[in-house]
Amino acid sequence: MLLVEREKLRAALRSVVAAARLLLCALAIGVPGTACALEPLFFGVFPRWSPQATVRDFTPLARLMGKVLGREVQVDTDKDFESFMRRAKAGEFQLVHLNQLQYLQVSRAGRL
Repeated sequence: MLLVEREKLRAALRSVVAAARLLLCALAIGVPGTACALEPLFFGVFPRWSPQATVRDFTPLARLMGKVLGREVQVDTDKDFESFMRRAKAGEFQLVHLNQLQYLQVSRAGRL
């Protein structure tokens, strides 16, 4: 059973990486070498697991995005769904990992 869950997680992370690559190709966030580029970007990740597991699992993707963008990307999450969505709707994250429904909710708040 654990092996099946691990494979599902790996498949999900591969999808996230592929989506992130497309996103990074479509976005220009800051210019390396400028004052703006010195500020870290916050990558909000929906809290499906514990905050520690979420940060651990998404840090490699954040590092890849930071390398491509030329600036630090920090993984951020929250303790529960309501807190995370409140922050996402408030625009606290420059990059965000959401499911389809959450995307619609945040975009309706005018933050995407």
